[in-house]
Amino acid sequence: MNKDKFLVKNKINKISFSLLSSEEIEKISVHTLTTKDLYDATTKLPMPNGPLDRRLGISNKKDTCFTCGENIINCLGHFGNVKLVLPVFNIGLIKQTLSILSCVCKTCGRLLLSDKKKILYKDMIRETANRNDLVLIQRKIVLECKKMTKCVLCHAYNGTIKKGTGFKILHEIEVVELKNSDTNKLRTEEITGFDLGATSENKNTTNSKARRDKKNTFKKCIDINPQMALNIFSLIKSEDYEFLGLEDSPVKFIIQNIIVPPACIRPSVGMAEKDSTNEDDLTIKISEIIHTNEVLKESIDRGNSINIINDDWESLQLQCALMVNSDLPQINVQSQPIKGIVQRLKGKSGRFRCNLSGKRVDFSGRTVISPNPNLSIDQVDVPEFMAKILTIPEKVTKFNKSRLQNLVKNGPKSYPGANYVIGSKYKKFLLYGGRDEELNEGDVVERHLVNGDVVLFNRQPSLHRMSIMSHFVNIHKNKTLRFNECVCAPYNADFDGDEMNIHVPQTVEAISECIELMGVKENIVTARHGEPLIAATQDFITALYLITSRDTFFNRQKFGQLLSCFCETRIKITPAIVQPIELFTGKQLVEAMIHSSLKKKSDVFKLNLKTKNRSFTNLWHVNDGFFVIKNGNYMFGRIDKNIVGGESKCNSLLYELLKIDKLSASAMMFNITRIASRYLGEVGFSIGLVDVLPGSLLQKKKTEVVHKGYEKCKEIIKENDEKSKETAEMEISFTLNKIREECGSICINELSYYNSPIIMQACGSKGSKINVSQMIACVGQQIISGKRIPNGMLNRTLPHFAKFSITPESKGFVENSFFTGMTPTEFFFHAVSGREGLVDTAVKTAETGYTQRRLMKALEDLNVKYDYSVRSSFNEIIQFKYGDDGIDPIIMECDDFIDLEKVYIAVETKLEEYKNLCEISLHSLDTIENMVMSYCNDLRQDLFIRQYGLSILNQNFIDSIVDFFRLKSDNKIYCDGRFIRIFYTREFFNLFFDLIKQKIKNCLIEPGTAVGAIAGQSIGEPGTQMTLKTFHFAGVASMNITLGVPRLIEIINAVVNINTPIINVSLDKNDLLNAQIVKGRVLKVLFKDICNHVTDSVCKDGIFIDFKIDLNLINKLRLQIDMKSIKQNLNITEQITIINEDTLRVNLKNSINHAIYNLQKLKKKIMNTKINGLSSVNKVLIHNDKGMFKCIIEGYGLQSILGLKGVDYTTTTSNAILEIQEVLGIEAARAHIISEIEYVVGKHGIKIDPRHVMLLADTMTYKGEVLGITRFGISKMSCSTLMLASFEQTSEHLFEAAIRSRSDEVKGVSESIILGKNIGIGTGEVQLFWNDNKL
Repeated sequence: MNKDKFLVKNKINKISFSLLSSEEIEKISVHTLTTKDLYDATTKLPMPNGPLDRRLGISNKKDTCFTCGENIINCLGHFGNVKLVLPVFNIGLIKQTLSILSCVCKTCGRLLLSDKKKILYKDMIRETANRNDLVLIQRKIVLECKKMTKCVLCHAYNGTIKKGTGFKILHEIEVVELKNSDTNKLRTEEITGFDLGATSENKNTTNSKARRDKKNTFKKCIDINPQMALNIFSLIKSEDYEFLGLEDSPVKFIIQNIIVPPACIRPSVGMAEKDSTNEDDLTIKISEIIHTNEVLKESIDRGNSINIINDDWESLQLQCALMVNSDLPQINVQSQPIKGIVQRLKGKSGRFRCNLSGKRVDFSGRTVISPNPNLSIDQVDVPEFMAKILTIPEKVTKFNKSRLQNLVKNGPKSYPGANYVIGSKYKKFLLYGGRDEELNEGDVVERHLVNGDVVLFNRQPSLHRMSIMSHFVNIHKNKTLRFNECVCAPYNADFDGDEMNIHVPQTVEAISECIELMGVKENIVTARHGEPLIAATQDFITALYLITSRDTFFNRQKFGQLLSCFCETRIKITPAIVQPIELFTGKQLVEAMIHSSLKKKSDVFKLNLKTKNRSFTNLWHVNDGFFVIKNGNYMFGRIDKNIVGGESKCNSLLYELLKIDKLSASAMMFNITRIASRYLGEVGFSIGLVDVLPGSLLQKKKTEVVHKGYEKCKEIIKENDEKSKETAEMEISFTLNKIREECGSICINELSYYNSPIIMQACGSKGSKINVSQMIACVGQQIISGKRIPNGMLNRTLPHFAKFSITPESKGFVENSFFTGMTPTEFFFHAVSGREGLVDTAVKTAETGYTQRRLMKALEDLNVKYDYSVRSSFNEIIQFKYGDDGIDPIIMECDDFIDLEKVYIAVETKLEEYKNLCEISLHSLDTIENMVMSYCNDLRQDLFIRQYGLSILNQNFIDSIVDFFRLKSDNKIYCDGRFIRIFYTREFFNLFFDLIKQKIKNCLIEPGTAVGAIAGQSIGEPGTQMTLKTFHFAGVASMNITLGVPRLIEIINAVVNINTPIINVSLDKNDLLNAQIVKGRVLKVLFKDICNHVTDSVCKDGIFIDFKIDLNLINKLRLQIDMKSIKQNLNITEQITIINEDTLRVNLKNSINHAIYNLQKLKKKIMNTKINGLSSVNKVLIHNDKGMFKCIIEGYGLQSILGLKGVDYTTTTSNAILEIQEVLGIEAARAHIISEIEYVVGKHGIKIDPRHVMLLADTMTYKGEVLGITRFGISKMSCSTLMLASFEQTSEHLFEAAIRSRSDEVKGVSESIILGKNIGIGTGEVQLFWNDNKL
């Protein structure tokens, strides 16, 4: 029988966990070990009965197993065991051991619950199907049992179970010391009493009386050793297992036999010295356990004292604990720490993450990358050196036999050649001859990589799926991997020393999947927001900007030379200028590039684009800012980043080509890179000192702007006394930032039209207005954590400035430019700001990396089913329809899923080809609306749309079509020598709605799509672009909100106490007075805030304290309090009287606290008493947003605020998600998670499709409570032990699963990968297959 074939057929569908009893360990073990020695001293062979006994398997190639007789390849190894003289605790189960001991009587083993409570809890357990709810019930049972001090059955007292020092478990009992009279009474009752039950009751009554008198009781600790625990566990009845969450006896918690793992998982490694080996930690530990066990046995046999036996027993316990987990807080081992079983499993280098979830692979290579614009976007240059090592297996057939024979003759050293030939019974390495033997059909030749082969190309960190794509190989003689610069964005690669990996797929199936699913052409558009990520970049944009300038012309020779760079066929182009000399424009060159990229010439008419570029001012402005292509003809407009750059969809020429054909978009990018690199190479484009040299006029204007800004800052500083410090600081920062912006505008206006930095920032290829300003005019204000440079010395930034100085120079404003050079203080401030950026980047990388991993683990199982619902691997519904509409983000056109303008242009273009168009009689716009409704009703009759597309073809979409038609109702088309109104033709409606129907069907997401993984990547990957410490003023100077990575992590983790809780209070009446009244009701006011003056009086009548109240302040703050309410709110026992309208007197005459030294304490208590507002509110501000007043509150208390008079409760929100869940419910919390993530991400200018955020919010809330994407939240979401173990707390999850005897179905992604099973999403989702044999 073929063993390999047999192994492949077995697929694990279910995995069960349990603990092994000592009997089961004996049954599966082949031998009991009794000797500590590893090797025989004379023969140097493994010692029989020792840890390396050959009956347990072998760890080297030359030996054979004594049990099965197989070699190392076929022998899986065999378990052994060590019988312990005395039992020991399992250190991994110590918490559960303590829990069960707390729940049962230590005398009779009965559960410490009354019969009534047993029935109650039994019903609760059996009615509960959810695993998380069961855990909560079992926790309640444990708490209930801990309250019981006396056993119901044997009336024995049970105390508290505690963890002692080391491995000790202590039973703390309250012992009663009886008086002589009570003792005599009990003795008499015991002698004369015939009813034993009555005697016992009386005894307990006497004990109880004494117990209530605490003077007669003291606590006594009894040490529960493993043998006692074993005896107690053996007394527990099987019907009580259910209450303890067990399916089997807890006797298994105590180790009586140590199971010894096979030799192959703890191999002996031969050393360089003769006859010496390096042994595995587990082998050493097993040897020590055997030795300690023998010492303990001898100690008992000799009859040693109990203390010596206990010491030896503790030593055995220690060795067994170290074998399980060597990283324990109670163990203080001085020697080199060993690697226990738990350490082998957990962490990044443990079995789960290092060897099961991910594995090392063959046929991979890594080296430095460099650019090559002469490659297509789906090609990669592979060094010949790599191609000789990385091979592809190719089967010999009659079609390729002669070619492969030649490769075999070349051998491994000559390129192209082959390294191995694999026959039915042999594998031959061709380096050492055998190249002349003839190949047989069916042989497999492992040949070198050649041009056209497929490889996977990857750059780490792989944050999204486009970090690994397939490319076609192009072999070259140099030493780096090279690819087209357009593909830098998805890999986030640059060429400053980055390294990348290639992987060579080894089967035809793998190669075809790589091309179809992972090809560069298939991934031009990113799933994050549906915009092209692979697009022209940097130099390519600059070159096209220069080529398409109105003053760029080429003579016939130059134009022909540029055409030859990309055009392989003859092309007909007439010159734009005929006389006095034939000249061609750059726009004609681009038009030729477009035409040559299209596969079908008829596709030219499908290409229509009208859009604005970056420099658009108005339609006929000299800057040529309006870009138009009509029927494939380039009419006018200059190309810049908006037209051919990445992350642009509505304006993108490449996106329009992509919709026609993927190959056309790829070919266009290839044409752009070839033309751009050659054009810039010949024309020249560089930056020198001349480009950053400021002219005298520019210098003069810059000086004026800076001087004006400084003067304004001086005015603000003078007024500083009247304003709050924060407001003044904000005004100064605003003024100084404006200086840099104005300097940038001056540079752009004054510098030459041909200045290189200006060209680059204008076309968007690199840099911005601020960069130009910093190089030429002024570096500007240096910022740290959103503020100016803080004081580093005592009350000043540097010793060079006056104390308390807040002038621009002293707080980090750099007046000089990089060209003129900075002063020493400016240089220092600039370095401070630069350092913050470096630290931020380092911290951010770690933070976002961990966030990404957590998101992926939580969302990896979610996929779209055939009913378009999103479900987990256990079929739990997360969304009833993906994104509420089932639309794939990749296929979305602009913000709407269908761009009506582009559909209209496409239909208009088709109608121009029609003849005999005639108008139908439509009398009004209402009739157009009826026509639209009629056609939409026809669309709804389509079976597919009726089933899945009605959420798309909704009333809002129909209304948008009607509004669009009304806008265009007067448009006309020229046909047959006359103008016809386009909306009055039946053909227009037919074509338009046919196209709409096709687009609705195309835009639905494919069932099986791993939307969870895509959502996790789409939210996690942009996190690297977000700055870490970002604060945003909530409209007012003194209130800042945490943004960026910290806020994103707060939302995803569902943090209870967030950094800056803000409640935005909307008002029912929009006026300042109402805002002030609401503020007065909410604002937390302490007595000391409104107290003006305090007077102490000490006389013979007593002590008096007079408090004078500031009534003006109360009126100014609009506080709803008076002297009576203040008196009530003070809440003290002393007598309070109102002397006059603004004075309160506290009389200490009749107070027990009349002593003088208690006076200050009382005053402090009164001063800190809250007399108004909410305790949870820290700050309240009124914000005027363009005439709309609202209150911004820092703090919690949403429920109280919603009930206040003057507050509009329908639009008042908080940024504390858990508070919203508590007050408004789970749906409100879900909606708020979506809005908060979109707000945070939007503030950084990052686009994420709302469907991804919706899926994350639904995942966090579908259980009915907000669960954070943390180890606790994920454990509540998922039932799979293997998935949880591969995430975090590996050993805890495995121990828990074993105790509860869990049985998990293998359905999720992580479990399937760990167990080598096909993943059940994507192509693995399909369960209905066509049987070819039935054809």
